[in-house]
Amino acid sequence: MYKWFCVNKLSLNIAKTNYILFGRYTHQQDVAIIINNVTIQRVQATTFLGVLIDESLNWKNHINMVKSKLSKVASVTYKGSHCIDHSSMRTLYCSLFLPHLMYCCEMWGNTYVTNIQCIILIQKIIIRLIHGVNRWDQTNNLNSMI
Repeated sequence: MYKWFCVNKLSLNIAKTNYILFGRYTHQQDVAIIINNVTIQRVQATTFLGVLIDESLNWKNHINMVKSKLSKVASVTYKGSHCIDHSSMRTLYCSLFLPHLMYCCEMWGNTYVTNIQCIILIQKIIIRLIHGVNRWDQTNNLNSMI
């Protein structure tokens, strides 16, 4: 691999390089990968282009990371909901909330509903804040109004 990088005039940051084994029985396998006399570290989870990938591909770690970011946005939205009009709240939703929700959702969004339920709840809270409705009101019709 090192020779291929050299031939193609590419560089590999070995300090940031690691690998994951995907599958059920990955704990039994131990593979030693050595590049330029440096052993590449095996990890159970790593971040690639902002997406947290783990060896079981269940996306729980990534969803928890997204949930943490969305909770912060929900907190800011709640604090500003009393003095910001509907149009500005919608702009906040589209600029602060949706990018986190939509980024690479093609990969992690198809996981079990139980994994995503926490994100759906935060989204419903923000949608209710935007429209100024009670927390017990249904959000089915409100989603289309955004």
